Amino acid sequence: MHGRKSFFSKILLLFLLIILVGFGYFFLQELQKRRNVESQISEISKQIAGLEKNNDELTDLIEYLRSPSFQEKEIRGKLNLQRPGEHAVALSDEGGAQKASGPASEEKMKKQDNWKLWWDYFFGQ
Repeated sequence: MHGRKSFFSKILLLFLLIILVGFGYFFLQELQKRRNVESQISEISKQIAGLEKNNDELTDLIEYLRSPSFQEKEIRGKLNLQRPGEHAVALSDEGGAQKASGPASEEKMKKQDNWKLWWDYFFGQ
């Protein structure tokens, strides 16, 4: 009888060991899934923080665009308006530095030596 008891205890021990290994396997799988979910949560949290920062910047931009100083600047620039008592001054470019116009003159400027360009700038052509 003693041999039979030992045999059943060994079978029971083997059975419990198989169950323990099975539980360990499933536990490790769940642990891996949990780590994946936590990393996704961390990544999404970073994205949320970035989007909130972007949202704050856009809110600040909207406030600036709605400000009276910006609106006045835009109106004055686009419609050439002036305040009462202000006088506009227009400056002509006659006799000043000659401006290059068109792609042909740009190519000519690129082909000239640097010292020649400086000479022309200071002393004229």
